[in-house]
Amino acid sequence: MFRAIPTIVAAILSLHPGVGRKRAVSYAKVMQSEAVKRHFDPFTYITLASHESKLNERAEGDCKKDGTACRAIGLGQIWAMHVGACRSDPEPNGNPGKACLQVRQSLRNGEYNIRVMARALSIHRKRCQKETGQALLWQTLGSYGGIGCSRKAKKHKGVRWIVNRRKQLLRRLSRDRKRARASATR
Repeated sequence: MFRAIPTIVAAILSLHPGVGRKRAVSYAKVMQSEAVKRHFDPFTYITLASHESKLNERAEGDCKKDGTACRAIGLGQIWAMHVGACRSDPEPNGNPGKACLQVRQSLRNGEYNIRVMARALSIHRKRCQKETGQALLWQTLGSYGGIGCSRKAKKHKGVRWIVNRRKQLLRRLSRDRKRARASATR
């Protein structure tokens, strides 16, 4: 789905003004490109990254209690063990090898992480389509989050948050367009 860069930037900054305009524009360009290529709405990427990391490209989660061996990295909280050289690393979280360390570092780059997140969402959408015969947004998000494509994904708090926040962005966009048209006709 195509959305203009200024629209994507406005959506990013409305949720996380601390991201800054320059970084928001950079993220928006990647989101727009991936959204068109993969037939997703950029607002899905924004709200997913907002939920997962608060749009913090350095965010790490799903760590041990001492804060080490984090599995989830970056905007989309990507598990490094599923990416590149980390796939074959015997300890991609606890004691990663040099090649896996490079993968983990690359996931801290917001633009790269968005690409990986977009690719993962596409894979999960295909998985849900194959498993259930449909690939609704909540199913795709549930599969991405490890819940699967079943009905329980629809009730999951995180999935509902992402879907509802996306709806809020869409309503705000619609309202802003109506205001712009009204002021242009005055």
